[in-house]
Amino acid sequence: LGAGRASGSTLTKHQRYYRKKAGQGLPPDTLVLPSAQTVRHEITLMRRALIAYFRAFKLNQAYGTWLHSQYIMELPLPNKPEPRDTRVEEDAFAALITELDDTLQQAFVKFAVMTTLRRTEICSLRWEDVNLKKNVITLRAPGHLKKSKTHTREVPLLPPAIQILQKLGLANNGPIFNISPSGITQAVRRAADRAGLHDVRLHDLRREGISRLVELLEASLEDVMVFSGHSDREVLQRHYLQQRANVIGDRLTKHPRAATMISAT
Repeated sequence: LGAGRASGSTLTKHQRYYRKKAGQGLPPDTLVLPSAQTVRHEITLMRRALIAYFRAFKLNQAYGTWLHSQYIMELPLPNKPEPRDTRVEEDAFAALITELDDTLQQAFVKFAVMTTLRRTEICSLRWEDVNLKKNVITLRAPGHLKKSKTHTREVPLLPPAIQILQKLGLANNGPIFNISPSGITQAVRRAADRAGLHDVRLHDLRREGISRLVELLEASLEDVMVFSGHSDREVLQRHYLQQRANVIGDRLTKHPRAATMISAT
């Protein structure tokens, strides 16, 4: 059930927020059209399920043409929506941290910003992969998946990230964050609702970390890609790098040559 659809007579805070945002003053039990992205996901999922079924039972040769002529396979997808650009300002981030249930969840969220890693990547990290001599942690590609965005690489650990690990209590082995990807997503969703941050999602912290590397540390795109693991600069810039004009302006104002951009008249 997406944010626009109710599973009964009760709406969550998340659902109420998106209905209000869309200007839909409708009764709780009214079926509301989901977003274009949700429709794209669900149609694509149905297609993939059908194709997988036909492959598994070797039905393609006899019935493949029939399958691809069905309406579900030819149904036009809605246009892709604009990429999300949600940023989590410092006061909102502090409010989110306060509303999380325990110190492990708080550490996870902070670590997500400091490393820009995906939730599944953070959940996969183990203590034996921490190297405090080099200040890196080794992220390992999941061997059980044939296709994955994650590849084995070393990820830099900046001082705040190291402090987070130290507060958790450094160990010799075992998972660092003993929580499931779905578990931390639900925890962040509930905490964000309690804090009134209904438009904040866990994955937004990846964008936040990437944007802060550039805004505050003046990291190059090549530097950022070492953290995030992106191989496509266009995807990185379009979907994740959302710089705030005021932060850039404040930083450049302090530049010693800012006043010489144009001579006084």
